[in-house]
Amino acid sequence: MASCPPEQWKAECEDYLKGQGPWQSRARRYGKVEETLNVMGLNPGDLIVDVGAGMCDFARYMYGNGHFMRYLPLDGSIDGRDIEKMETEFPFGDWQVCIETVEHMHDPLGLLRVMAARANRGVVVTTPNPDVTDVLALDSDHKCAISMDDFIGMGYLPEAVSIHYQDDTILATWQKP
Repeated sequence: MASCPPEQWKAECEDYLKGQGPWQSRARRYGKVEETLNVMGLNPGDLIVDVGAGMCDFARYMYGNGHFMRYLPLDGSIDGRDIEKMETEFPFGDWQVCIETVEHMHDPLGLLRVMAARANRGVVVTTPNPDVTDVLALDSDHKCAISMDDFIGMGYLPEAVSIHYQDDTILATWQKP
């Protein structure tokens, strides 16, 4: 896990517990991913590859909830690698998670394909739901909107979930047969 000063982590967790700050918003999404991983069979010691990990907040959330997993963050801001161009170098892991990242990609379907190929057990992805929100207007760095049909075409099982408002997010899963 990327290092985070204990004072900063403590302050962020306190904000979360008080129901304030951006941590609470992200934590709702992380909770859905955690719940999904648990249902899919997450075990202690499993390796989670966090694609588009950012500041590794998902690991912080999982460790804070008592999970004992191994964690590998992939993000250009951490290691300088472009996750869309590292197909042959993409790491294997028990689980691949990609939280609010695919909408920032030029080739999200290629990334979804690689993640499924490199997952030993399964994949969990979240992205804004284009059926209820204007994905491209949400963030100037959004490059595409991925639909439920796109996920189905890739062999994923998508569902609309409510994070901030009714059905605002697609949570899609793929599990190794």
